Amino acid sequence: MCKLQVFNSPTDFYEYNLEDKSHVTVGRYSGSNIKIQSKYVSRSHCSLVLLEKEQVADSFYWVVKDNKSSNGTWVNNNRVIIHTLSQGDEITFCGNSNTPKIIYLTDTGEPDTESNKETGAFEYEAG
Repeated sequence: MCKLQVFNSPTDFYEYNLEDKSHVTVGRYSGSNIKIQSKYVSRSHCSLVLLEKEQVADSFYWVVKDNKSSNGTWVNNNRVIIHTLSQGDEITFCGNSNTPKIIYLTDTGEPDTESNKETGAFEYEAG
């Protein structure tokens, strides 16, 4: 089971369970699964999508995908368009550590350092 820790501020946070979900929206829009009220966050800022690993039955992984947001989606201080998530990855908005953030946690609690290689997903860093 995977979950997210959603931080609106260092002392204001909650956990969002990803069990039984395949698509999660993040943004200011009231219909977003995860609503974040910040001037740095677009109405439909990014999405988290559950994908199946090819050639591995019943094996899945999560990616975060930027939805052409104004300020960008950042993972571990790198701007991304799409990124395969690993244990402890920190998703921020606008590349500013003072904005709200989301931390991805896996059920094992161990980093998944091979995920990008295994899944064929890619990461894009803005120059």
